[in-house]
Amino acid sequence: MLRALLNSLRRSAPAAASPAALTELGFDLQKGGDVRGALARYRQALAADPRFARAHLLAASALLHLDETDEALIRATQAVELMPNNADAWNVLGEAQRILDRPAEAVVSYQRALSIAGRRNDVLNNLGAANIALGDTRAAIRDYRDALSLAPDSRTTASNLLYALLLSEDATPTEILAAHTSWAMRHAPPPAAPGTKREPRRDAPWRIGYVSADFRRHAMLSFIEPLLAGHDRRRFEIYCYSNNPVADDATARLRGYDLEWRNIDGLADDDLLEEIATDEIDILIDLSGHTNGNRLTAFARRLAPVQATLLGYAATTGIEAMDYRFTDGVAEPAPGVERDGTERLVRLPDCLWCFRPPDEAPQAAPPPLAKNGFVTFGSFNNPAKIGDSVVAAWARVLLATPGSHLLVAPVREQGADRLRGAFAAHGVGAERLVFRPPQPRADFLRLAAEVDIVLDSFPCNGGATTCETLWMGVPVVALAGNAFRGRAGASLLTCIGLGELVASDIDHYVSLCTELAAAPARTAQLRATMRERMRGSPLMDEARYVRAVEAAFESMIADRTGRHARR
Repeated sequence: MLRALLNSLRRSAPAAASPAALTELGFDLQKGGDVRGALARYRQALAADPRFARAHLLAASALLHLDETDEALIRATQAVELMPNNADAWNVLGEAQRILDRPAEAVVSYQRALSIAGRRNDVLNNLGAANIALGDTRAAIRDYRDALSLAPDSRTTASNLLYALLLSEDATPTEILAAHTSWAMRHAPPPAAPGTKREPRRDAPWRIGYVSADFRRHAMLSFIEPLLAGHDRRRFEIYCYSNNPVADDATARLRGYDLEWRNIDGLADDDLLEEIATDEIDILIDLSGHTNGNRLTAFARRLAPVQATLLGYAATTGIEAMDYRFTDGVAEPAPGVERDGTERLVRLPDCLWCFRPPDEAPQAAPPPLAKNGFVTFGSFNNPAKIGDSVVAAWARVLLATPGSHLLVAPVREQGADRLRGAFAAHGVGAERLVFRPPQPRADFLRLAAEVDIVLDSFPCNGGATTCETLWMGVPVVALAGNAFRGRAGASLLTCIGLGELVASDIDHYVSLCTELAAAPARTAQLRATMRERMRGSPLMDEARYVRAVEAAFESMIADRTGRHARR
């Protein structure tokens, strides 16, 4: 009540207040979670004094939080012009550049900030993110570890390191598991007292809560939407907890389904616990894992009687209070594989994923081989997944396929330089490599028309990218790894009846790629029938998928309320 009164007084600050006073009022509002109110104060200060540097800097920070990145770049640029020796200004400028897909420029800005302020956790963390965008996973891991040596309790940096380890070919499953459980021990330990003592309802309708920062135009949308649209509302009441201030047309569409919507951006864990308790959620589902915008520290406090993680992350959360993790029998087939994570595995009968194609996907094009006279291999995965072993395997494929080319996208110029050098070390000239920069989604999907065969990365496979590539008609060759992060390709290809394109080792992977390249009639036939194949498979059978997930929910409820409860 007092906080609301103070905020009301701050919002009604007189226009005659000085720019400095207005800026500090805005800063106070921003610390309290009212980012839009803060931005209004900063703009009011700048209207009074367009050269008030601190207002430019704080406005840039607020605009980044609100995903208004173009204006954030303008404000940050003005801040560094007015305060060229201010490390915070260079750091915020780097963030705007990185978010606008200009990571090479961002690296320069972060390095300028470090030259001014010395080693600093937040700047090194951001530098790691820029190096991920440039495809340099090893540099990113060094940056994150350097940042953590300065601030061991930085939860964000620690989560970023976990994600980078998943992309890395150097990290073993044992190391990845240890890193995740160590994260949980430090940042999300079991509470002294559980957050909720309530048991789930024994009978329908049950309340299911989904927590995500990606209820918007995002790669996850193709997998999330079938669930939100398809649940049986007679048996399940659906609640969405959106941890993102950004809303777009996809958000509006999701909100149009029969569900309850909660915006939890900026909500403290205590307040989130209270809100979910008020909603009396029976099963709470994390859709983020350790990706941006996750609320795993809140899950660690036991927000709901049953908690599970689904779809958003290729490894364990490491959290003891996360009861279940969804997977399938191809992604994680081995008995006892639960030892690779803290959760109990729930294997869906067909596939972990259900794919709804993006509306902007164009029609599939014929293979470019007929027009070009040579085979074009391609990769559309995050370039940070293209490590030394991947380059070595792809170089073998190119050298064994005379005249072939490799198209890699999205790649910025600095990342392209790295890959040119890596392929040159294996005898593949730059003239056989084609790189395309980041571009709008529809244009990116059209790049499939320039590729005959896509090569999946390893040990971290593609997920949504693989689905979109297949939808555009292009066959994908995958290597089945020894952990979940390296078996998504196997799961997806098996689900649509193309398990013969899954390799068991690198030699097999190279031979599958070269044999397919030497069989143009087969690639043409695959391309012509791929959408029909996908539509007829479990991967796009939304009703079947949703019923399987709901059956798993019912088993979780029975497990919790029956005599055979897990804990």
